[in-house]
Amino acid sequence: MSGKQEGGVIEQATTRLETKKKASKKWFLFETFAVLFAAIFFGIPFYFVIINSFKNSADAAKLSLAWPEAFQFFANYKEVLTLNDGGRIEGIFE
Repeated sequence: MSGKQEGGVIEQATTRLETKKKASKKWFLFETFAVLFAAIFFGIPFYFVIINSFKNSADAAKLSLAWPEAFQFFANYKEVLTLNDGGRIEGIFE
């Protein structure tokens, strides 16, 4: 190969590499935003359920995403687990 041909091949390879890097950056940004969107979209319902399980009945009935004014975590879970002599728990394992 002559020097001119080698220079052309190197320039083409450099151009392809730069194009791939640009595409890679765009793809990385797209993937990042997609993961963030999915985390928010699927995370909010779980957050809502967990936060409302800490609230008393009146606060939970407001259906807000606000932090509970008074935590009733243990009392709420104790009530659910002992309701109907643990029938809810037995239903899970049947």
